[in-house]
Amino acid sequence: MELLGIIEALKKFNLEPNEGMIDEETSNGEYGPYKQSQRKEIYQAFAKRLIEEKKAYPCFCKSDDLEEMRKKQENAKLRPGYYGEWATCRNLGLDEIEKRIKNGEEYIIRFRSEGNPEKKIKHHDVIKGNIDFPENDQDIVIIKSDRITYIPFCTCS
Repeated sequence: MELLGIIEALKKFNLEPNEGMIDEETSNGEYGPYKQSQRKEIYQAFAKRLIEEKKAYPCFCKSDDLEEMRKKQENAKLRPGYYGEWATCRNLGLDEIEKRIKNGEEYIIRFRSEGNPEKKIKHHDVIKGNIDFPENDQDIVIIKSDRITYIPFCTCS
């Protein structure tokens, strides 16, 4: 849903945002900028901190490599994703990373998940009752190659 559609839907329920974008060009609040494309420096500063804390890392995998990996996982009846042994860039050494960046290789920044799918998270849902699901161990993308944060459920500009 685009921004104006969200704002109009909120208005139908008498909800007026007091923080964020009001329309495509106007924002309200003291914590802006609110457009994702205008927050690049903020995202990069936090990504740098996560890398320094070894909670994130650069990934040099090409889309073709990832597609091939996904096919192998599906053929082996494994869950698809970038995790565990499939996370080939997760443990690259600093020398290798520096060399690849200096050579101009494109990269993204991935979050280093500490989740263990063998461990279960237990939750009581008022409709479904007791449910449990595995911890997330996917090393998700947090900065795309264009250096803007990747938020898979957001269509922000």
